[in-house]
Amino acid sequence: MAMRTYCFGVLLAIVIGASLSSNRAAAQSTCPASFAQFTCPAVPSDVVIGHPMCLEANCVLHKVRVERGGELLVPDETQKADAKKINISATAIFIKDGGVFQIGPLTNNRLTLTFTGPRSAQAVFDPDGPNDPCPSTHFDKGIEVCRGGTLNLLGTKGVPALGGTPWTYLSAPAGDPAKYGAINMQPGHTPTPTKVAAPVTQPDAQTIQITADVSADWQPGDWIVIGTTNFSPLETEFVQIKTIVGTTLTFNQPLKYYHFGSLAPDTGLSATCKDTSGRALPADFCDGSDKNYGVDERAEVELISRNIIVTSDAGQAEREHWGGEIKIRAQFAQVLVQGVQLENLSPNAATALTEVEKLNVQSRGRLLRPVAAQIVRPPAAQVVRPVAARIVRPRYAYAKPDRMPENAGPLLSMPGAKLRDSYRKTRR
Repeated sequence: MAMRTYCFGVLLAIVIGASLSSNRAAAQSTCPASFAQFTCPAVPSDVVIGHPMCLEANCVLHKVRVERGGELLVPDETQKADAKKINISATAIFIKDGGVFQIGPLTNNRLTLTFTGPRSAQAVFDPDGPNDPCPSTHFDKGIEVCRGGTLNLLGTKGVPALGGTPWTYLSAPAGDPAKYGAINMQPGHTPTPTKVAAPVTQPDAQTIQITADVSADWQPGDWIVIGTTNFSPLETEFVQIKTIVGTTLTFNQPLKYYHFGSLAPDTGLSATCKDTSGRALPADFCDGSDKNYGVDERAEVELISRNIIVTSDAGQAEREHWGGEIKIRAQFAQVLVQGVQLENLSPNAATALTEVEKLNVQSRGRLLRPVAAQIVRPPAAQVVRPVAARIVRPRYAYAKPDRMPENAGPLLSMPGAKLRDSYRKTRR
């Protein structure tokens, strides 16, 4: 059951279509030549999209309704040098039968879609039944996909199938070298308070070494998570990248805890690794201390940021605990979500992505399973709370961590679990 609000008033709709413009942006974008350019209203207003259009600039809107035959596309730039950061805000986006709302695929551009608006004064009960009209009069913040509607949110950052790097490993121990560095036992020296078998050799607590060069996908300003290598999941840390040089990352924040890293253990059989009878053994049986004696205990380093962010103004005055929703109605035409970061949204936004398969069972629509839906709280939060162990759906199980950042929502992988950009299919 969910609480909804009634909003009464006069709908001022600007029907875009009478003055279509075919002017292309100066930079080369992926906007099809047959699409017109969307011109953002000078004053934030409700708009109706009845024709294929491209939105390629910052824009502040109220309610957006995409009608049959209408398509609102936010394209990418073909060259990285022309990449833009686009900010679009709206109260709600309704995608009706035959309408399409698509962002991307974005490889170079970054887009933030923010849902705005305070909680309405009058709350009503909404049964969400099959006879509830769409767009719903109770829905006032977020995205609602009606029967026959199409929603495509297509980011490529961190998506392995599209060349992204979702995660890697530490190749050397990381942490504060003053606390976890090598202990100097020279006369007159006071040992550091914490002794570790593999001391930190980095110059400071804001530098790590990783196994892969991620500079083609990760960028300064991105947030990452470094998994715990202790028994406590609370030692997983969020940090923001300051610089990337090859496999060396520096951060804006120092690490508080120790994270183990090493070279990767050997794999396969080795001609030089044999038992006492001369039989070949797995190569990792003969690994030395530089490879942790063949036991892989390296900390995972995983990308949190994506180049599409869907968020809300929750937290501002009169908007506390009032984020947006993603509501997907039965018999939708298509929903494709990949490489997307969700912040400050209602838990219903996550539910829409995990429950959408149930709708597809009774629908003749086509669902392309997401490969990179990441739901995160702004990474500054270090507070954790217990959550359920896992969510089980028909034919699929979606792994959930033991703990996650406060209000993170149910799709963020956390301590000890790899932030993979695909759901894990398991046998039932």
